[in-house]
Amino acid sequence: MPPANPPPLDPASLTAGSVQALHSLLEDIGAEGMRAAVAAFESDAAQSLLLLQQARAAGQPADVRKSAHRLKGLLDQFAGPAPAALARAVEQAPDSDLHAQAARLADQVGTIVAAVLAAADLLAKAPASAGRHHPGA
Repeated sequence: MPPANPPPLDPASLTAGSVQALHSLLEDIGAEGMRAAVAAFESDAAQSLLLLQQARAAGQPADVRKSAHRLKGLLDQFAGPAPAALARAVEQAPDSDLHAQAARLADQVGTIVAAVLAAADLLAKAPASAGRHHPGA
């Protein structure tokens, strides 16, 4: 039995989830490192989306699932579990539902990327000590 469709995503919860996902990245590599990682995420997500759309158009289910898998990893790391669930639904969809699930994911990627960029901007502008853990302090 195929997995249930993930719930719809809204921009506010996407940004909140992205802030949470990016917070440890900010702590580990600082604001500039986080910005560079988010820029790479934006580029990688765009490339993965393009490959997914091309595979969908060519009727290549294995390549659709491969692109969805790559997006799942990116989304989980940068946007959190809810956006990653959209990509997981594509990976696990039966062939009969694959096209619809892939279209649903493709329709949401731009919104998800925008939320990650907004979250990164919010975190980068936060005071340097806000929410950071300093061992031994």
